[in-house]
Amino acid sequence: MPFAVGCWDDPDQAVAGSVPAASEHQTGLAADLTNASGAHGTAFNHTPRGGLLGRNATEYGFIVRYPKGAKAITGYEREPWHVRYVGKAVAAEFERRPGLTFEQYLGVA
Repeated sequence: MPFAVGCWDDPDQAVAGSVPAASEHQTGLAADLTNASGAHGTAFNHTPRGGLLGRNATEYGFIVRYPKGAKAITGYEREPWHVRYVGKAVAAEFERRPGLTFEQYLGVA
């Protein structure tokens, strides 16, 4: 899985994330969400909207892409703000199997 440490604008800033051109955001199927006050990233974990998103995403065909405790499978720490559209039928499987990762669903983990 492509992963890098660095900042593309400032090499002295250390941040972790996908290397350029390797993000699933580029598919148009994934998005990082925030709330009206601008809480994003790990701050979003501690907002009421962060929990609301996790509890309701599947109803609309989305999954929280990087669930808690799945870094060994996904390569990423928990990111409750990062959602991916998979469609309602596939999302329903995630609802039935809490903690399921996209990699497990695809059979690549």
